[in-house]
Amino acid sequence: MKAFLFLLLMPLLCTAVNAQSLFEDAQGGGDFAKRRIWDVTGFGRTNLFLPTETTDKIQSSAAETSFKFTLKPLDKLSILTDLRFRNAWEFEKNISEVRAREYYALFIKGRFDLYLGRQIIAWGRADAINPTDNITPKDMTVRSVDEDDKRIGNELLRVFYNFHPYRIELIWVPFYREANLPTHIVPLPQGVSIQGGEYPDKIMSNGACAIRFHIVRASFDCSVSYFDGYNPMPGISLASSVPMVLAPKAYRVRVAGADFSTTAGSYGLRGEFAYKKPYGDYDLEPSIPNPEFQYVLGVDREYGDFSIIVQYTARYVNEFSEINILSPAYFVEEKNRQLSSQQDRSTHAVFARPSYKFLYETLVAELALMYNMTTQEYMLRPKAEYSFSDTLSFSLGAELYKGPDDTLFGLVDDILSAVFISVERPFSF
Repeated sequence: MKAFLFLLLMPLLCTAVNAQSLFEDAQGGGDFAKRRIWDVTGFGRTNLFLPTETTDKIQSSAAETSFKFTLKPLDKLSILTDLRFRNAWEFEKNISEVRAREYYALFIKGRFDLYLGRQIIAWGRADAINPTDNITPKDMTVRSVDEDDKRIGNELLRVFYNFHPYRIELIWVPFYREANLPTHIVPLPQGVSIQGGEYPDKIMSNGACAIRFHIVRASFDCSVSYFDGYNPMPGISLASSVPMVLAPKAYRVRVAGADFSTTAGSYGLRGEFAYKKPYGDYDLEPSIPNPEFQYVLGVDREYGDFSIIVQYTARYVNEFSEINILSPAYFVEEKNRQLSSQQDRSTHAVFARPSYKFLYETLVAELALMYNMTTQEYMLRPKAEYSFSDTLSFSLGAELYKGPDDTLFGLVDDILSAVFISVERPFSF
């Protein structure tokens, strides 16, 4: 409790000024020459997640402090770090941790931008659904009002070669890092258990490589990309039949992708496409999904204080076949298809995010909605954020999941559906 109160009160005692993300400035090519040799920004935040089901249990009660350090010893060299201090009670478990979310160096020389160290990379131009986003993993157990907090950094080398309006991006990930799945909170049938994951050895031959070619113009952006490496999101393997023991298991995959964003009058248009082909025999190993093609098409528009994004996404599974209900591995195959969204040969879904600004933009209300027309799953995330000033904000909202019992959202709806409250204060030294 003392640590909880300390993390909550420390940033509130600091003088809060502009807390714009230094990392966004760095990756956007900001002018570091005009900055001090060092900068420290961050925030203090408290989150409370309460389940929607009638219960006296708290899903998550957490206090978190973020420190983002930027050090610029030379004109062309910057060193950036994002440290998180977190104390929480989460799913009946105490958590106290210090985590380096990112730490990397940026070196700019001529046409080259070089990033080296632990980084978070998000590919794709669509909103929320990004089929080309395969570089760094996510922590699916994180409970936060900020959806980007699910992202996990990984050690890698990222190089840009700039020759306007073109840009070539090269990424090398020497060691695999997996996504964190909520296996410890998902209920399993009696007699079924889950153990630690089966992941590739941390040797360079198990690393990943990616390349992306950008075209950046005033009214049109696009890129084509290719990824070859282990998917950060593992499948589920059958480690033992009697008794039945499951285990997360990584698989290698190749992904060819493309994306674009442009405008048509007052409308913004965006799209993203990806073809994924795993290595290995998906007919023999349930943890390996079938090859698939997925695309996202979206439109956005602003009407004064109101804005909306609407997207349609489709997924087509190659060589699809129904699961044999008499197969000894039926349960494992079913869970893998839920996890990889391959329960049907083709899947169609819509996503929308309307937003409205009230009271001179001090109150922002939004609703994220995703509905899978094929599996009849849906997710609702209403959220309202009120800024008392530039230095203090209050958020209230909910995360609601629903679906048939044989779907992923149907599996987690009673576990992860919650209402949440958050107070956040940015600071800067």
